[in-house]
Amino acid sequence: MRKMRKYRDYLIEELSDREEAITYLQICLEECQKDGDTAALLIALQSIAKAQVGNNELAAQVYLLSGVVHYMQEEYDLAIEDYNTAIKLTPDNVDVYYQRGITYHDKDDYNRAIEDFTKIIQLKPDYANAYFNRGIAYRDKDDRDKGDYDRAIEDFTKVIQLDPNDADAYCNRGAAYYDGKDEFKLAIDDLTKAIQLDPNHVGAYFNRGRASGHQEDITKAIQLALEQISTETPRARLNGTEAIQLLLKQIMKPI
Repeated sequence: MRKMRKYRDYLIEELSDREEAITYLQICLEECQKDGDTAALLIALQSIAKAQVGNNELAAQVYLLSGVVHYMQEEYDLAIEDYNTAIKLTPDNVDVYYQRGITYHDKDDYNRAIEDFTKIIQLKPDYANAYFNRGIAYRDKDDRDKGDYDRAIEDFTKVIQLDPNDADAYCNRGAAYYDGKDEFKLAIDDLTKAIQLDPNHVGAYFNRGRASGHQEDITKAIQLALEQISTETPRARLNGTEAIQLLLKQIMKPI
């Protein structure tokens, strides 16, 4: 008697067609958006990746998406496994290096994060976010020294050259001038510029308060963070919560 084929085997055969695979992926993404079933989405992504084994470009995008889903669930090692597979399939895919760099950073593996952002810059020298996140990684290193602050400042400066209206770059360069170089005037100038570009920038007010010693800036930062928490926008609420946590960490840090 012939054995009944498993549904997944049938599905993989059907998904070997590129258009079928893309249509199925779109349906799965829509379903996940409705019901939040990431486990079902991951199974679907595995099926598509297996079916598209001969199509490196599409398979790599599927592994990238699978990695992002794992990342969002804080399953960092599983995310990195997917990114590694995607890089093997498409070695010059800057999007994969970017997501892997972000994941390494969140694992506190700053040196590997720096390597990934550096690889992106080699492939795409005008990629502002790669410079920005490499600067953040230099700043966050556990064994950082003044040289790392110098490198962070160079990266934030490059971001500003690429986008003169990037308030985050001014804020982080200002904080690096203050924390790593004791350059108070340069720090305050950058943080003031960040506030001019974004009058609701919590980090800029807080760091300017640290650099200048003006309590009113600290108070303004806390006020803005609390306002963001109370907003109806989920992203703003999250930003406000993260800002409050950062403010508390900085305030409670021993002098």
